[in-house]
Amino acid sequence: MKELADVIVQCKKGNREAQKRLYYLTIDQLKITISRYCRNVFDAEDALQNTYIIIFEKIKLFDESKGNFNSWASKILINEYFQKLRRDKNKNYDLEEVKDEDYINEFNWNSFTLDEVLHVIDTMKEPHQIILKLYYFDQLNYTEIASLLNQKESSVRGNLSRARKALELLWTKSSNYKNLANEYF
Repeated sequence: MKELADVIVQCKKGNREAQKRLYYLTIDQLKITISRYCRNVFDAEDALQNTYIIIFEKIKLFDESKGNFNSWASKILINEYFQKLRRDKNKNYDLEEVKDEDYINEFNWNSFTLDEVLHVIDTMKEPHQIILKLYYFDQLNYTEIASLLNQKESSVRGNLSRARKALELLWTKSSNYKNLANEYF
């Protein structure tokens, strides 16, 4: 997007009007990102505000050859939100074990819409929601997730596997999982 690229160049020069324009060009996408993790509007607003402060402070470090701006900004937002969680609540994101005998290997994800899957993820325990969203929706790698959640990479791999199993189990244990999703819509 040419307009965004031009605005970024102006922001790197410290142009206040360009910063305002950058905010309006990117806020909707960042609101979508934060809404995947945070249900408290005040916490979301705090994370967004802090994210824009960081963006404007570090915009000169942004290199368009290494990725797009929205991804860069989303990573700053996610990192800011999880730092806030650690400061405020000192949450532990270790996931409970899902027994292998409960796991159904023959699960067909292609029969569901993204909205149905998101709705079911949102009904799961918060640690499961977070790791699934970080990996699949924000496409963070194991190293990035480990850093955010203050875990070892091997723990992230195991926790992601358990979260996947828990999600599939939630769907398969419900004899009428399509109705579960339809109640949301």
